[in-house]
Amino acid sequence: AQGFVEIAQGYAAACGLSLDELGIYLQPLERGRACHLCISLPCDRDSEKDRQRIKNLHADLSQALWNSGAFFTRPYGSWADMVYRETATYTATLKELKKIFDPNNILNPGKLCF
Repeated sequence: AQGFVEIAQGYAAACGLSLDELGIYLQPLERGRACHLCISLPCDRDSEKDRQRIKNLHADLSQALWNSGAFFTRPYGSWADMVYRETATYTATLKELKKIFDPNNILNPGKLCF
């Protein structure tokens, strides 16, 4: 996780954010074999300029983390295209599971990679 945090700090600094503004949550899993890392980016929701800046940072940082080996366990929103585009086997497996558990395609039609 340390490498991912350093990547996030670098991208945040390049975007003009203070490192103190980043929210970083790290939860060890499986007796320390793996971890869940959450990085929160501050944003002034009343400022269109700031919202766009953070949206761009989020996209660039997400791709950088993905390229460095991060795994996105809940690929939704802007992460969905990135994950489904680059993980053909994972995407095919999800589609097969969808056919099994929702053969009539009534649950979230058109959502995610379905």
